[in-house]
Amino acid sequence: MPKELLAPEYRKHLNTTFRSSLENGQVVSFELFEVADRIGPAGYESFSLMFRAPNDTPRLQRIFRLEHDVMPTSDVFLVPISQNEKGIVFEAAFNRRID
Repeated sequence: MPKELLAPEYRKHLNTTFRSSLENGQVVSFELFEVADRIGPAGYESFSLMFRAPNDTPRLQRIFRLEHDVMPTSDVFLVPISQNEKGIVFEAAFNRRID
């Protein structure tokens, strides 16, 4: 995994917007609002990214191509985990073997 896609890099871009274009032409904005360290297996770095999307976003569990103004474009598997008046919360979980 490139270092640009590790937890410390994502932390630099908290509260910024990532965009993804869906097959129907809709562009969805995902706001990165949390980067959380997780306890993973020995020898692995584990973390989660929490994104908020508008309530009209399809609640799809899938790979989204996320574009950002500064970070490289990346394909990230997002899972909708909750919804409230602020929007739908999506989570991406990462486990990376530490060499």
